[in-house]
Amino acid sequence: MTFNPKVSIIIPVYNGSNYLNEAIDSALAQTYQNTEVIVVNDGSDDGGKTDTIAKSYGDKIRYFYKENGGVASALNYGIRLMEGEYFSWLSHDDLFYPEKTAKQIELLKNHPGAKAVFCNPEIIDASGKTTSKLNYQEGSETLRGAIHFWDLFIYACSLLVHKSCLSTIGMINEKNRTTQDIEFILLLLHHYDVWHIKKILVKRRDHQDSGYYKLNKIVIQEMEELFFRLLNRYGISFFYSNASNNMNNKTKDAATYQKLGDLNFEKTHNFSSYCYQKSIELHPSLLNLSKYKYSILSSNSSFMINAYRYIKRVTPKIKDYLYRSIFTSPLKNHK
Repeated sequence: MTFNPKVSIIIPVYNGSNYLNEAIDSALAQTYQNTEVIVVNDGSDDGGKTDTIAKSYGDKIRYFYKENGGVASALNYGIRLMEGEYFSWLSHDDLFYPEKTAKQIELLKNHPGAKAVFCNPEIIDASGKTTSKLNYQEGSETLRGAIHFWDLFIYACSLLVHKSCLSTIGMINEKNRTTQDIEFILLLLHHYDVWHIKKILVKRRDHQDSGYYKLNKIVIQEMEELFFRLLNRYGISFFYSNASNNMNNKTKDAATYQKLGDLNFEKTHNFSSYCYQKSIELHPSLLNLSKYKYSILSSNSSFMINAYRYIKRVTPKIKDYLYRSIFTSPLKNHK
């Protein structure tokens, strides 16, 4: 039987006249033919510029205007109206390679039962010039468990997802102003095998006008709230599926909490501190490095925090005794 499901490419946009036409053009240029392009104008107030660009495509796209409610609300609006069996999110400032959808549909055809697939991204600047290519080749062809969010850069706009997944993980969380994509990816990894096409098929535009830069403080705050919420709801096994999630294997779970703290040390200090505290609670031995890492964060010393970051970056496999010899002084007040 022919596998030819309809794919809905949804483009949420707010004041996007600078890049919208490029995004729409890349969606319309997909070599896979059974697609629809849905553009949702999230209450743009740019004097009609975004509206004019979208309407210029006529019936080549399905265009809708709604009151401003944020990216998640615009994306959900498009999902509710889509006619496709699979959906794909394309930010108004990003681009798809022409074969993006075709390659992903080909994988789904070859692996019946697969529900979600992502690809590697290329990073471009405001002018469209390539600044880096995140061409990940390592790892398994399928990922399961939220920890893979940190293993690879899984970009939301690189995903192709079956609509049935939403009945399990829910719609995009509209309470998140900046982390709606992160929560969606984490939940998808928790509930489903997510397949990885090890090809660059998406261009992600990195520019100073993006929400990540304009709302950076909110991003960090929302990330911490999100990680705490997921940890409280599902337990440590949400991030590490092989964790015991009980008190019967304290040493193993202590190490797991420490790993999770390490992954988030760079940005979400409160969440990392909590993970280190849980690790210490489960395994209070002085050999547990969480004691030293927790003391660094608790010291609120930018020097100590930056020193740890530097050592971690330069020598990622630094021996345990070096941690203890370098960072014992701040530990005195945090026994």
